[in-house]
Amino acid sequence: MLVEGKSKREVIKETGIHWKTLERVLGNSQPPGYQMKEPRPKPIIGRYLEKIANILEANRELPKKQRHTAKKYLRDFVTNLRILAVTLR
Repeated sequence: MLVEGKSKREVIKETGIHWKTLERVLGNSQPPGYQMKEPRPKPIIGRYLEKIANILEANRELPKKQRHTAKKYLRDFVTNLRILAVTLR
């Protein structure tokens, strides 16, 4: 099989890649991309994700003029985080 007019063996010698790698490259028109085997742990924000999702869902139900902005969310989150930090000490 020829790759751009060159044999596979010639391409392998020029590039120095393994023949299995060349087979994978030729088998896919697009690179498969990076896929993590398992999601990364979220030690800090992980315990708040459900609460944040609930707050955002409740915000969607409010009338448009009464919805929170990013500044309000940050202020509330920092306030709650400070309260949590004080109680954990």
